[in-house]
Amino acid sequence: MKLNEQLKKMSKKQKMGVLTIGIAVLLVGSFGYKTYADKQKALEQERIAKIEKEQQAEERQLKIDTETAVNDLFEKAIIDNKDAEKIAIKND
Repeated sequence: MKLNEQLKKMSKKQKMGVLTIGIAVLLVGSFGYKTYADKQKALEQERIAKIEKEQQAEERQLKIDTETAVNDLFEKAIIDNKDAEKIAIKND
């Protein structure tokens, strides 16, 4: 039997019941999708935060390595030192 024929045979009360169930299914489905989308967004934000944290750690390490390399060129450390212009370059 076709859907149209089945709808004609249903009473008004039955039709309202079918409509109510259809709306409920749509609402539950949209809520489920919103929950899924929110979870995916939270996971993406966590990944971005983790990558940013790793980049900051790499930048800090690069800064430390650079300071060490520059300071090794001089007899005493010059980075973060106010007397930098008075420090002589190592002979070697």
